[in-house]
Amino acid sequence: FLTHVHTVTVSVWEAGAAAPTLLRSLSTRDTKSGAPPQRSRVHELVAARSDLRSLTPSQSISQIDVRVSDSAASPSAARWLIVQGMGAGRALEICLDPACERYGLTPIPWAGVAARVMPTGLATEGRPYCLLPLPSATGLPVHVNGFFEVSSNRRDIWHGDDTIGGGRLRSEWNIALLQDVLAPCYAQLLLYARSLLHGPAFYALWPSSKPAEPWGSLVAAMYRLVL
Repeated sequence: FLTHVHTVTVSVWEAGAAAPTLLRSLSTRDTKSGAPPQRSRVHELVAARSDLRSLTPSQSISQIDVRVSDSAASPSAARWLIVQGMGAGRALEICLDPACERYGLTPIPWAGVAARVMPTGLATEGRPYCLLPLPSATGLPVHVNGFFEVSSNRRDIWHGDDTIGGGRLRSEWNIALLQDVLAPCYAQLLLYARSLLHGPAFYALWPSSKPAEPWGSLVAAMYRLVL
């Protein structure tokens, strides 16, 4: 989900060595073009939030190849299907609410869902991302990313019905982002994946059970869209 970083390389340079030794390298490329992924739209919105008033909900679908190389094993690769979108509904309403500025919030109704489609047969323990991964699990078979409001220890997204003021607004924002932006992205990902996967590999992308909140609200909203 990183928007600028396309390659990460870790090397060690031993004392007296003429050059560093590669430990691991990871790179991402667009499956169709072979070029680094392009994600310019989100940067345009962050730079000019006034665009949100005329925002038209939209989605983009891409496949990304992730290649991992290290000094001890043969290179490995995985293909990920990614659906990202700009949403409306309650999420856009909150973005335009003057209370956001009062409480120091700068929400953007943008989010995405990523599912591994190759190789098949490998389970994915879904994690939440706020551009960078959070150290928690969603209980979903896909990764989710968005402009979430995170908890003070940055271990999870902010949620709960027992908050007031800025805390309540942060919680409402996260729920709106899950239901109005992420749920349509997840639904679109499943619809598109039908052309790529079949049988158990396709059904592995569906939630096997309703996860704990707040992720349960995402699943419920997604099912309302596809069923």
